[in-house]
Amino acid sequence: MRRLAAALLVWLSWAAWASAQTPPVPPAGEAERQPDLGEMVDALLGGLMGAAPTDALTLQKEVEEAGGIRFRRDVPVAFLTHAQLGSYLRELFDEEYPKAEALADQRLLNAFDLLPAGTDLRSLRARVLEENVAGFYDDRPGQRRLYAVSENRSLTPMNQIVLAHEMRHALQDQYADLHALVSDSRSDFDDRRVAVMALFEGDATLVMERFLRQRLGSLGTALGGGGGEGGLDEAGPAALAMPGLFEVPGAPPIVRDQLVQPYLTGLTFARALWERGGAEALRGAWSAPPVSTEQVLHPALFFAHQAPRAVSPRQPAPSGGRLVSEGVFGELLLRTLVDGDQAAAEGWAGDGWRLWDVGGRTALLWRSEWASSRDADEFHQALRRRFAQHHAGTGEVAGWETFGEKGARAFAVRRDGDAVELASADDAALLATLLGASARGAGDEDGAPRPGEATGSTGPWSNLTSPAVGLESQDTSPDADQTLAGRGVSARDSSRGGAMATSTPPGAGNQTNLGMAPNVAGLLCYVPCCIGLIFSIVAVIVEKQSRFVRFHAFQSLLLHAAAIVLGLGASAVRMALAFSGLGMVGLLLSLVQIVVGFGLLAVTILMMIKANSGEEFELPVIGPMARNWV
Repeated sequence: MRRLAAALLVWLSWAAWASAQTPPVPPAGEAERQPDLGEMVDALLGGLMGAAPTDALTLQKEVEEAGGIRFRRDVPVAFLTHAQLGSYLRELFDEEYPKAEALADQRLLNAFDLLPAGTDLRSLRARVLEENVAGFYDDRPGQRRLYAVSENRSLTPMNQIVLAHEMRHALQDQYADLHALVSDSRSDFDDRRVAVMALFEGDATLVMERFLRQRLGSLGTALGGGGGEGGLDEAGPAALAMPGLFEVPGAPPIVRDQLVQPYLTGLTFARALWERGGAEALRGAWSAPPVSTEQVLHPALFFAHQAPRAVSPRQPAPSGGRLVSEGVFGELLLRTLVDGDQAAAEGWAGDGWRLWDVGGRTALLWRSEWASSRDADEFHQALRRRFAQHHAGTGEVAGWETFGEKGARAFAVRRDGDAVELASADDAALLATLLGASARGAGDEDGAPRPGEATGSTGPWSNLTSPAVGLESQDTSPDADQTLAGRGVSARDSSRGGAMATSTPPGAGNQTNLGMAPNVAGLLCYVPCCIGLIFSIVAVIVEKQSRFVRFHAFQSLLLHAAAIVLGLGASAVRMALAFSGLGMVGLLLSLVQIVVGFGLLAVTILMMIKANSGEEFELPVIGPMARNWV
């Protein structure tokens, strides 16, 4: 989506997903009305945030205060029902993501082996957007309007959280032309586009977080563990990195990460900017955004203005080929390519791809360069392992290790000094042609190896056309498959800045709507600070399959509500005692509060252990209540 991604700047994190859900339908024949979960969540948030009615201008002023930058003009807000939203997005999608552009992206991801065979990328992305958008800012010239999804045209507490994020996008657009920031010629999967998206999404997420703390007042500080100007405490980034927490059901890892990772890595980047220079540092980055996701992941490189190298494939264009696209894949999406191996993607210094149409077939040439030989070796080994796990090895030609099944797409990987290269094609014969320039002098007069011809010790694709498919030339020694974490400190270690918040591909144990194992989801409901509270709110709305998760989510909400009521009640009693001249009694009550606080912490730890072990342990009083709501 050349401009659609910039036009929508959709919030695909927990609040957007949760608020887009509809309450479950009561079972047939059940007379008693089931609790409306949306109403319950809004009631809970309203109690915490303040239930006083608000309008768009009031919300705009709060966002202005939270973000430290003034609006130049008011932002109009329009309401859409879910049905109207679907129609609007389909119309916008058709305009901003033409079939030709979608097909080019689909061919690119297929060539990188990142899209399951037969996947219609355009239909998939349209569905993911329609199912996950709860509010958005349309930055197209002549539009520039904020849309909230609400059946009754009201700013509910959940809507206010979503709109705080999207209003920040409207503010960004008043200082930097979001619609013109990224060239139309770049793929949505181009690293330079993803880096810009990470800046603006991270900035808006940080302001949303500050807005929420602002609304919660002293309670927000308590829930956040005393986080300062930067936002959440040290538990925040770790929670965002938890496997499965931000899955997009039905979407392959590359589609999920391209959509979700700008919010997660961007938030860490925005915090680093805020800590360095507050709101003005963020505003300054709008006009000089990061040029790579490497700068987003490692903010020290952004502050040092260290840009990546310009890299192009060394192999010549295939004869008769038409260039479909070219671009940069970048460190963030390289993590996805090597199945989530963050360490292997560090040390990236630049890369470049070129995608060709050769008589209706697809050919890819890609070269990456690395900061050191160790970094190049680490990534090369990770890439080899990835293709060896997903495809049969077929041989070696002129330093290229080849992979692929008979009659299917073929791949070749090689190490070239401090560079790692990848080539792929729809069939082995076309790939042999692509690699011909690398084998000059090793084959016949023109240097192009023929399919099945011996080059060195092994025929490059003889195994693809033979009933026997082997791995004779592949290094299968233990050293080749060892874990690389023990090889020493990476060239891009944590001291250079940046938190690694990469999604992990979903495992076989995903048995919930949340995209994670039930015991993990149950454990997350009790994580201290605001993390467990927020996750529980999401779980009661989103989770429809697992009664186990729903029980723990409801019990966690009741536990949090009890803790808040006790805390507010004790504060009121202390204040009354102070006015009555009984301050010493109030001091004793404070000591009791501390003891109770440690007791509540012990309870949450106990419940995390119980949930992780698969137990539906009921707490006194609130446990049976939670069971009834499930």
